[in-house]
Amino acid sequence: MPRTPFVGRVESTEGLQRVLLGREKGDGNLVIQSIEGPGGIGKTCLLDKVLDTCPLTDRGYLTLRVNGTISELPGLVFYLEQLISSSTGSLGNDKPPTASFPNTQKVILAFDTLKALAVKEYRQMEGNEYSDDELSIIINAAIDLGGSFNQVFPKTKKFADFDKAPDMIRKAMKLKELIPILSRSENPGLWYRFWNGAEITLMDEVRKDAPETFAKALFFDLHNLIGRWRNVPTQGKDLPLRKGIDRLLLIVDDFEHLHHNIDDFLIRCFLPKLLRGQFQSVVIILGRDQLAYTNPGWDQNLKATQALPIRMKPLSREDTDSLAEACGLGSPEEKARLWHETKGYPYYIQLFLEEIESGGQSAAMLGRVWDRHTRWMSEKGKEWLKATLFLEMVNKRTLRAMLGSPEEADEAFSWFREEGSIRDTSSPHYTVREYLRARLQAYLRISDPDLFERLQQKANALGAS
Repeated sequence: MPRTPFVGRVESTEGLQRVLLGREKGDGNLVIQSIEGPGGIGKTCLLDKVLDTCPLTDRGYLTLRVNGTISELPGLVFYLEQLISSSTGSLGNDKPPTASFPNTQKVILAFDTLKALAVKEYRQMEGNEYSDDELSIIINAAIDLGGSFNQVFPKTKKFADFDKAPDMIRKAMKLKELIPILSRSENPGLWYRFWNGAEITLMDEVRKDAPETFAKALFFDLHNLIGRWRNVPTQGKDLPLRKGIDRLLLIVDDFEHLHHNIDDFLIRCFLPKLLRGQFQSVVIILGRDQLAYTNPGWDQNLKATQALPIRMKPLSREDTDSLAEACGLGSPEEKARLWHETKGYPYYIQLFLEEIESGGQSAAMLGRVWDRHTRWMSEKGKEWLKATLFLEMVNKRTLRAMLGSPEEADEAFSWFREEGSIRDTSSPHYTVREYLRARLQAYLRISDPDLFERLQQKANALGAS
């Protein structure tokens, strides 16, 4: 897809620059900057533009970056591995980035060992019904949501919304026989000297509180890399100073897709350590929703560290016209059509330009649009989306006519209200964005013509009634 020029966003750009240049102070040594807005509004584009153009060399950032990824509940460990593998900065050696995080690597090994022992013992029980992959996903869910193998179910049941949770998390609630295994699994041969010099079993620490154990390990690794203070316990070693690394920049992108996995780790365990740490940290979180909406702990525990959120909106008509000119669309008619069809929404502008470049709506382009907007949806969500594409107004009455079940219509309506990436937020009633609706309908027409005709007939009958 062609990359469009960067226009507008002056206020957002300046606000993000102030944070990265240290001109925006939070509580302690931590500043949290959220960039909020629906998918395709340009959050990542804004951040990358500022990182490319802002003079950050003298800031000496060690940068860690994690992105939501297409996978069924990959888990906290998956994202921690992604974080340390992404590290960029003056590490001062030719080793892979993960070599600079030895404590974190040890805890990951202990976690993997404990998980393998639990799965092995569960396999010896009668009536076990889950595959190894399913058990791995369930254990990840337990750790991510509960923070403790021993207490996961009471805590998870109290605070998690399982109606919205992936199916594998709901399965974890049913697997109560796995928890005693995790609580008592022992491997006397697996002993490590931890960072405080005491002889303890890392598996015991992971069992008691996995997110806290990971947070301690990662914090000490970062302190060894960034800190100029040599009195930090580092497994008995006095590490040399790391020139060129003075502070941490932690970037969490697609937060809406991974916050269930890392909320407890970030809010309860890791970020409070950065707040009290002896080095400065900037945390940038990109997501569709306000932080407090994803978890009240952001405001309850970290409100004082948060800069004013950057809330992304579509481009203005003036900026859209400037973008059209930069892309070679100079006539008033072309500019008007671009604005009418996209309403300044950056992702749709990019699709519009691709259509012009390719000479029209190709099947491949329509398929990419479908994949882009449905990749995080459940199968049921995709079916609901198909029904809403044919409705001028989405409400419980129209959904009942399309789906046939009042109960499912209620579920579908609740789902649609939360789907900001497809819903026209400027409309006085609930409906799919017009630009998106036309292209997703076109995709459905060529990919499943029979279904397209059935849904169209239902919608036509609804309009005639």
